Amino acid sequence: MAVLAFGVVMAPNVVGGAASAAPAPTPTSAAESGPVPTPAAERMRAALDGQREKDRLAEAKERWKRENGVIGMSADSAGHVTAAVSRTAPADRLAEVRATVNARRLSPDGAPVTVTRSTLTSADIEATAATIIAFHAEHPEYGISFSFDAARDATVVSGNLPAVLAEKLEAKAGKVILEMSPETLMEENVGTSSLGALEGVGRVQDRGPWHFGGARISSHDGTVCSSGFSMDASPGYDATYSTTASHCGPLNTNWLSGGYEYGTVIWRVDFPATDVMKLACCSEHYGDRIWTSPTTTRKVSWAWDPDLGYNTPAGGSGICVSGGKSGNEECFARVTNTDATVCFSGQSACTQHLMAYERDNGSQMTWGGDSGSPVYTIDNGNVDAHGTHVGFERRSYGGGAAKYLHYAMKYSTIRHYYGGVIRNW
Repeated sequence: MAVLAFGVVMAPNVVGGAASAAPAPTPTSAAESGPVPTPAAERMRAALDGQREKDRLAEAKERWKRENGVIGMSADSAGHVTAAVSRTAPADRLAEVRATVNARRLSPDGAPVTVTRSTLTSADIEATAATIIAFHAEHPEYGISFSFDAARDATVVSGNLPAVLAEKLEAKAGKVILEMSPETLMEENVGTSSLGALEGVGRVQDRGPWHFGGARISSHDGTVCSSGFSMDASPGYDATYSTTASHCGPLNTNWLSGGYEYGTVIWRVDFPATDVMKLACCSEHYGDRIWTSPTTTRKVSWAWDPDLGYNTPAGGSGICVSGGKSGNEECFARVTNTDATVCFSGQSACTQHLMAYERDNGSQMTWGGDSGSPVYTIDNGNVDAHGTHVGFERRSYGGGAAKYLHYAMKYSTIRHYYGGVIRNW
């Protein structure tokens, strides 16, 4: 059975519109104004230069995919990566992709990538996605997730649709593989104040004046979530902001950490298609660290969208998530897809362009109260940021052991809507 969990479903409060029409964010608090003094300006310039190099490499990968007709890539839970080339791509593209795929570092540690000729085009995959999203809007009481699986050359749809509806979806959605079970659950990881007292130190009582990512935060109605990464809002200015998941609460919600001011939601774009929102706080700032246990932190080095697989040096941490409810960082997961969609029950629209990550054994990594928390890898003890957690899908079939697939918004989505770069100085 698969379960898509969200915890508490809040009423949508959308600011802005589609990605292409999203207005540029503007300074709205004392924490988002003022030129950066020297030598802080020099540190910021160095951070920006390093991030631009990460951005250049990311764009080169996307350009390589477009030029060679790569319509989708995915990985299985064992880390085996497959790239699918469009059926309409020229014959020589398949050989070109096979010859250059590893040079593009599209898999971790130089692991080989299987390249296949798909029976589909990108237009076919997009049409299938649009059909599934429209179908969910007609039946929002059920949860659905889907993504293109390059190895299976089809869009794999999981969820808890009853058989009669699953048959209708299969008949109209194009090339799909349905994996339905009444036990499947999709869940957003919102918590409540019944999780326990928030008094203490560290991540459950992030007092500032430098607030960190991964803090446990709560609103006045008792909702509990986690903060994401700290961002520099405007290059050249000492302007910082933080994030959490949009499903945690509406615009203008005030968030506390153990009774101390953490931030207020000042920007919330395109929910539920996008599930990340912007927080700013009083005269305080958001620092270049995340909480990884109740009392310890790691420094943030860089940020970029994750590649498939472990996305970390051999023997490393794998993908990690560190939420305010979990308490300690949970690691050793792989990225299996970087363009997944989840349609949570109770929501008429779907959350798109997510990274999906899971452990080899399918064990659970997040709990209610972890929504919004940072997702990352560890390099030399520091953090490379990749996204912010949204929720999980619990799958079990025929009474078998449950397996958990986790979802996160990607770093590029945060930058697209809210601007700036990761705070790493």
